[in-house]
Amino acid sequence: MADIWNWARGFHLSMGNPQEHPEVWTRRYLSQFPDFFSDREAARTILETEDPLIYEVQDMLPPSHPGDLAFGITRLYPGKIGKEYYMTKGHFHVIPDTAEIYYCLSGEGYLLTETKGGEVSLLPMKPSEAAYSARGYAHRCINTGTEPLIVFYAYRADAGHDYATIQDRGFHTLILEEDGRPSIQTNPSYSTLK
Repeated sequence: MADIWNWARGFHLSMGNPQEHPEVWTRRYLSQFPDFFSDREAARTILETEDPLIYEVQDMLPPSHPGDLAFGITRLYPGKIGKEYYMTKGHFHVIPDTAEIYYCLSGEGYLLTETKGGEVSLLPMKPSEAAYSARGYAHRCINTGTEPLIVFYAYRADAGHDYATIQDRGFHTLILEEDGRPSIQTNPSYSTLK
């Protein structure tokens, strides 16, 4: 039990600054997931001249035993690929009966959640507010603001992540900028899984 207490002491909200703690961050650049964005041509055009940093994750992963919690911070930068706001890759959990909680520390955006059948829930994220992704739902964060969207998250440590399903079919809903504002639209490339 002593090991788990030492592990838990390794986390502090000041770790929300990757410049102060670069060793604990996983960085996600556009080149690592261009096909997750709806406008793949815009992604390819951007990658001809630059490879923008889209988001960073600071994960505090305990031993993956049933009953343990994994938690950390995601820092999602502002920007767009074509008209689509920067977003995390999004995932289902390998153990589908896994929920995940997000608590917004700063910035603004949405938590997009949906089932494999296409049932969608779009939850606003603002500082000091929590958003809940229910079990069985895929989820991703979307930054619709002008500052980094920084969120704390927690989920069962043995849940695993399924990114492949999202890469193969996308999400049912897109958040695009129209007339300077976020617009909720149906993804024309979405495919339902049974």
